[in-house]
Amino acid sequence: MLLGRDGAITYANPEACRLLGYRPGELEGRIFHATAHHSRPDGVAYPAEDSPINLTLKTGHVSRVSEEVFWRKDGTNFPVEYVCAPLNHGDAVSGAVITFRDDTVRAELGKVLTEGERRFRTIFEGAGIGVALAEKQGRLIESNPALQRMLGMSAAELRQMSFSELISIGTGEGDDHDPIRELASGRRNEYRLEKRFVRKDGTEVWAGIVITLVRGAGETPRYMIAMAENISERKAAEEAARKLAEEEQLAARLDARNRELQRVHEARGQFLSSVSHELKTPLAAIVAFTEILSRNQTGNLSQRQQDHLKAIHRNCRSLETLINDLL
Repeated sequence: MLLGRDGAITYANPEACRLLGYRPGELEGRIFHATAHHSRPDGVAYPAEDSPINLTLKTGHVSRVSEEVFWRKDGTNFPVEYVCAPLNHGDAVSGAVITFRDDTVRAELGKVLTEGERRFRTIFEGAGIGVALAEKQGRLIESNPALQRMLGMSAAELRQMSFSELISIGTGEGDDHDPIRELASGRRNEYRLEKRFVRKDGTEVWAGIVITLVRGAGETPRYMIAMAENISERKAAEEAARKLAEEEQLAARLDARNRELQRVHEARGQFLSSVSHELKTPLAAIVAFTEILSRNQTGNLSQRQQDHLKAIHRNCRSLETLINDLL
């Protein structure tokens, strides 16, 4: 489209006429601003002196504009992207040439992206799990409130850290084995770990962390996103279960030991019962016989023999007492 020095349309090609809703030749002679550029997207009047096209006609500077609208003959508008370049006659501006295109698709896409960004921001800020974004080398650029609360750190403090510093990787194998470096180089897509953090106030928190590499065109690493879930309760439950298992194992060992002691005790009882029978039976016979003989009813025993019988009887009684004490 060509404009004269006064802003009147001197020529409009068929495509320009079609976009603006006019028949070929119908636009010539009309003031462009009053015809197609008179209002802003919200319908508020657009002063001609504020228009970049008017600036080009006055100064000779090229204007490149997006996010404005042109108005059709039927009163509707459409988003445009246009360039207005001066037409010079010697050192003076004699007019301008406008090239423009319908930018509806890009504008609608921009609305979608803006809405998507708003939704992402809402989810990011309100998420119950910690979320952090980092540049492709791992330096944190943003974190959500859940992560800040979990770690007991401010957003500013987290921005001073990298993922490597945050998870305190210390493999002792050198930087080449740092998983964050592997993510940054594209050799790895994801890294998972469970980490115990000690907050500034001395309290502890366990976090399950997943760091994912986001790739751009051509699979080029662009940035990283990390999600951290507070797993302190799960870890506490696992620790309690571990201690309970240890206690149960100890109880089982003690029970087995008690059963073994009971078996030994029963065997001892059986042994002593057997020994008691084997010892007491003949001992009782000896005691009985010595008592009978010591009576000397026939008078055939000498005093010395009687003394020996008494000694035997006395010793048998002592032995019987000893056996009873042992049993």
